[in-house]
Amino acid sequence: MVILVDMDDVLEQLVEAIVKYNNTHYGTDVRAYDVVEWNLAKAFPTLTREMVYSPEYDEDFWATVEPMPGAEKVLRRLLDEGHEVYVVTASIYETLRQKMDDLLFRWFPFLDWEHVIVTSNKHMINGDVILCNQQRVSFSESIQPILNDPRFCRCGASYVLNLHYVKAVKKNAIQFSVLDIELHLPKKSYSEVLTAWLDYWMEVDK
Repeated sequence: MVILVDMDDVLEQLVEAIVKYNNTHYGTDVRAYDVVEWNLAKAFPTLTREMVYSPEYDEDFWATVEPMPGAEKVLRRLLDEGHEVYVVTASIYETLRQKMDDLLFRWFPFLDWEHVIVTSNKHMINGDVILCNQQRVSFSESIQPILNDPRFCRCGASYVLNLHYVKAVKKNAIQFSVLDIELHLPKKSYSEVLTAWLDYWMEVDK
C-alpha cells in the first residue's frame, strides 16, 4: 500500500514546541491543549500572528521539537512490511532543510528525501491510507472529497475505509487483506458497509 503520513503533530509534537517557545520568548501562559484549531494565533490573543509563528522561522527551533511517542516504531513496522511510506508536509521553505535535518531525519534516520513530499495542497496527493492528525474542522466536512471516490466508505463516526483492502465484513468487525488486524465495526454501520463493499467489488469485477 501507499501510506501517506502527515508530519506535524503526527510524527512530532509541533504545537507543544511552539507553545513552549512562545511562552519562553514572549511571556505568555498558554498550554498545548488550549490550541483547538489550526489558527494558533487565536490561542495567543496578546501576540501578533508574526510572533505566534516566529518559531518556525528560527533555524534553531526544530531541534527542540520532540517526536511523537511510538511514531518511530510504527513507521519502521510499515516499511518492514513492504509498504510505500511517504511523509507529506506543507512546511515553509525558509527553514525546510533545518526541519528535515534536525527533526525528521534525526528522529527517523531510516527516512530520506525519497520519502518526503512537500506541498501546500495536500488534498492533491493520492494514497491508499492517510495518517493525519485530528482535523480542526468537523470530520464530516473533512472527508467529503474522499467519499466522492467509490473506493471509500464512511464507517461509524470517525473513520473511513478503503474498500479495496477489505477482505471480509463481519457483524462486528472488518478484516483487511493487508495488515493482520481486525477493525471494530459499529452494529449500526454493518448493513451500510456490507452493501458498499459488495457494490464496489461488483463494479471492479465487471
